[in-house]
Amino acid sequence: MSAPTTGRAAERAADQAANRAAETAGQAPVISVRGLKVRFPLAGGRNLLAVDGVDFDIHAAETFGVIGESGSGKSTIGRALVGLSDPSEGEILHLGRDLSKLPRRERRLAR
Repeated sequence: MSAPTTGRAAERAADQAANRAAETAGQAPVISVRGLKVRFPLAGGRNLLAVDGVDFDIHAAETFGVIGESGSGKSTIGRALVGLSDPSEGEILHLGRDLSKLPRRERRLAR
């Protein structure tokens, strides 16, 4: 008696995931974030610390998600990743390059 179709599909999916993991093992991450902090100025010279010390890597063929409560900084992290908000501290590397240090034209092309 053969395994149900759903069982074979699940096995294939697991095999594909394992193959992708093996392919990315030892490779540099596509995106690397280290010590990301984003502050927004408030009245009276104070600052709102929206993101405080975030670190993560995203490798090729990898799915990455950010979860958290409303107001926890998810969108701010995304905006920093695509260059819509400037990090106050830390670095965001794309294929090992810090895009914030590139000339404006090169940064736009890299995005």
